[in-house]
Amino acid sequence: MRVQKFIRALIFLRAELSVLLLSNAKLMKRAESRTRKFIASCIPNLELRKKLTPSYTMGCKRILLSNSYYPALAQENTSVVTEGIKRIIKNGIIDNEGNERPIDAIVLCTGFKVQELLSTITITGEGGRNLEEDWQGGAEAYFGVATAGFPNLFFIVGPNTGLGHNSIIYIIESHVDYIIRRLDWMAKDELASVTVKQNVQRRFNDD
Repeated sequence: MRVQKFIRALIFLRAELSVLLLSNAKLMKRAESRTRKFIASCIPNLELRKKLTPSYTMGCKRILLSNSYYPALAQENTSVVTEGIKRIIKNGIIDNEGNERPIDAIVLCTGFKVQELLSTITITGEGGRNLEEDWQGGAEAYFGVATAGFPNLFFIVGPNTGLGHNSIIYIIESHVDYIIRRLDWMAKDELASVTVKQNVQRRFNDD
């Protein structure tokens, strides 16, 4: 068990150190240059390479860590279609150029809008305050877990806890541990509710 925890800690620290890369523009430029060379070595076809080369600065979206992704897309039995889907039919799709393409499955990845977090759910706090209205200027929470004025409301992977350089599992575990400790404290002291103070949340987010 100790060896397992040690190895896990090493993996975590290795990924955590990559934040130094993400926060340094010069290092990111070097990494981006190396990545473009890697893509070129995997994708000899110039047209396909153009489709697969990101148009944004490295780090603006999550970085794919894989040695097999690009070579897989260069295989003869693989097609990269970027024209978009016009229509879904019984056994496939029609792309925007009118081509019919047979398919077995559609994996729909819609993305998300972090600025509209929980906007489809009505959450009411102290004095009738509305969480969506509170977050009009941006979502805020203490440690990403609790937000002022909303007793007994706990988040897992709440505001400002998403990260692009390490595992979200550690964040989830930390939040679950925090929530359990709060619930144990409430049970021990027979508290009906608990909420973070506004000034404490403000100080945390300012920091």
